[in-house]
Amino acid sequence: MTDELALDFDHWQSVLVSNFGPELTSEQIASLAAIDVPFTSFSRGGKEFTEEFWTDQALEQSSGWEVIRDMAGRAFRPLWVASRNCPKLRARVFQGGPSV
Repeated sequence: MTDELALDFDHWQSVLVSNFGPELTSEQIASLAAIDVPFTSFSRGGKEFTEEFWTDQALEQSSGWEVIRDMAGRAFRPLWVASRNCPKLRARVFQGGPSV
């Protein structure tokens, strides 16, 4: 499941920036790109790689995953708020959305 989360994030981050880049601020784009840094570091060949990081147990208990969740929350919360003024963005990217 963890590797799928990383791959899904990479895919949807690319889709979001490709389709809505002009509507995003440079800070929003940078905060999305920053989430890839820990994924790269924890991936095979990265300086913090361990197989344990990619387990379901680590997803719940690892401080690395906690950092990624925090970064994602900080990156997506402003996008969720901004999407209130952009129905196209809300409909295509958020289905339900985070609690604000």
